[in-house]
Amino acid sequence: MKATGENRAMNRHNYSIDEIEASLRKDVVQRLLKLIRFRNDDPAFDGEFRVLDAAKNEVRLSSEKGDARCTLFVDLKSMVATIDRVDERGREQRYRV
Repeated sequence: MKATGENRAMNRHNYSIDEIEASLRKDVVQRLLKLIRFRNDDPAFDGEFRVLDAAKNEVRLSSEKGDARCTLFVDLKSMVATIDRVDERGREQRYRV
């Protein structure tokens, strides 16, 4: 904190380039980057976002534009998440996150 003059520096680590590069090789980071790219590139996310009805131990979210649609289902009991995707041509895909 004294070195930077930032109060927030008290509880934050400054990562070196080597630490960043090592972290980028981790499976969990690669999976997260893949999800970020998916979210940024899929046309459904340029459309309407909705929170869907769900049981108290579930989360259901949907985003839709034209024929493109993505629906996220999270089961908070089993900690399993699934993305159902329909592209602009009607092709369906399911991903377990």
